[in-house]
Amino acid sequence: MSRRPRVWVKVCGLTRPSDVEAALRAGVDAVGVVLTRRSPRCVTPEQAAVLVEVARRAAAEAGRVGVVTVGVFSGEDDVTILDRARRSGVDAVQLHGGESDETQARLSAEGYAVIRTLWPSAPGPGAAPDVPVPPWAVLLDSRTPSQAGGTGRRLDPAVAASWVGRLREAGLRVILAGGLSADHVAGIVDRVRPWGVDVSSGVEVPGRPGVKDPEAVRAFVRAVRAWEDEADAPSA
Repeated sequence: MSRRPRVWVKVCGLTRPSDVEAALRAGVDAVGVVLTRRSPRCVTPEQAAVLVEVARRAAAEAGRVGVVTVGVFSGEDDVTILDRARRSGVDAVQLHGGESDETQARLSAEGYAVIRTLWPSAPGPGAAPDVPVPPWAVLLDSRTPSQAGGTGRRLDPAVAASWVGRLREAGLRVILAGGLSADHVAGIVDRVRPWGVDVSSGVEVPGRPGVKDPEAVRAFVRAVRAWEDEADAPSA
């Protein structure tokens, strides 16, 4: 019997200090703030800076190390991304709008861990593209014609598993997003086996984008940790 690996857990689209504190108490590994104005969960760099400080203070008080604060961008130019990232004080930058390898390289040179978003559409050989400049991690998410993330739509587990396998073979960390919730995250993690998971709308108060339900956050983290505590059966 082999023990299951620990899964990195990120709660994204946070807008309130109390929700950041609740997420840290629940045991998340990362908190995300959206800094792109087209999102209903957008906060200003100044608001984000407050949330980042709250996260760091809460992590320190809990004796937690390695908690990551992430700023999410979609479609902004390099100057705007760097300006908002610096003003907010985030540790990492998540590129959610198909930004270029040059943008990623510039952010990496500035000391930011970069998470690149991909949108899987079909399984099978060759489905997962090469990533010329390896980022800190790759995030797989769902999207609609008008919304690049936070859609509440789940990825097909077979498609996601195919992409995770290909990207993992390339030595990349893979984070799974897209319509996750406490009710089914353990089953999806068991099937897809990502390095991490990212949740936003799945832990929100219904109809209130950016407002998290603390119990839903706790239930989500508990579901992931319960899966980790189980043991995989040996291969035949």
